[in-house]
Amino acid sequence: MTAAETRDLMHMSFQPTAFALLLCHLLIPSGVMAVEKTSEQPIEREFNRVYCQRDNDKLLADIYRPAGKGPYPAILMIHGGAWMSGSKWNLIQHANRAARAGYVVVAINYRLAPRHPFPAQIDDCRQAVRWMREESESLRIDSRRIAAYGYSAGGHLSCLLALSASHPKTTRDLADTRVIAVVAGGAPCDFRHLDENVSTLAYFLGGTRREKAETYRRASPAEFSSSSAPPIHFFHGNRDRLVPIASSQRLYRQLKTEGVPVSYDEVKESGHLATFLDGAAAERALEFLDRHMRNTEEMPTESTTTAQERR
Repeated sequence: MTAAETRDLMHMSFQPTAFALLLCHLLIPSGVMAVEKTSEQPIEREFNRVYCQRDNDKLLADIYRPAGKGPYPAILMIHGGAWMSGSKWNLIQHANRAARAGYVVVAINYRLAPRHPFPAQIDDCRQAVRWMREESESLRIDSRRIAAYGYSAGGHLSCLLALSASHPKTTRDLADTRVIAVVAGGAPCDFRHLDENVSTLAYFLGGTRREKAETYRRASPAEFSSSSAPPIHFFHGNRDRLVPIASSQRLYRQLKTEGVPVSYDEVKESGHLATFLDGAAAERALEFLDRHMRNTEEMPTESTTTAQERR
């Protein structure tokens, strides 16, 4: 077992299914497909596909999908870990659940701080969306129906991905990174008002807010809130001490004021980790995606993917 795979195991909660799948992953070479046959809808898993090469780093994705012809709606799944740790394996339970519900899930690794400071993480997420569209036929994806889904730092990146690409003043080069829905769990959403002399996020954003005010602004999903945003579902534990719930609540209210279809699931008596492991919250998140991704007759073309254009 490599050092990276050992870290993957340490970041997973011990659940028999997850542990068995990790062992399967260690024994199956890259690109080989495993098919799970259970009493539930059968799903396929394909491990360690390269979605991007950055210098000497191969960025890998695991694919979870229904065992059928497709094309299916898709979810880009983005792990947490404070932008400095974690891997695509962190969201294995969420990925399995979504695949059984009829989605193709692409769970990615991305470059981590401090070796790779912002914007490396969001650049990799954007490239993953482009890759999903380029490889839509082999992945069995309906390229019109791609959502982003993440928890903690992954929730932050999911929101930033969606809101920056849909903003009216966005640059043309982000048009092919748009997604049509978002699930953001336990997400920090705004760095613009942090104490300007605190260095807590310096490893990620390159310095304090006093030193890197523009970076803190560009890294804040709330900076890009607009009426053009896609539908977003937030879920957050009301006892989260790691990422205060007020951060995602403020963005939710801001988007609601803009007329964006948003929903908020406040998970009662639940902290950061407990909310991540809450299966009922994950099911409610999928119900939200079902409402906004299943009606193919109303799906926009890739050139018209903003919420404002859909209304």
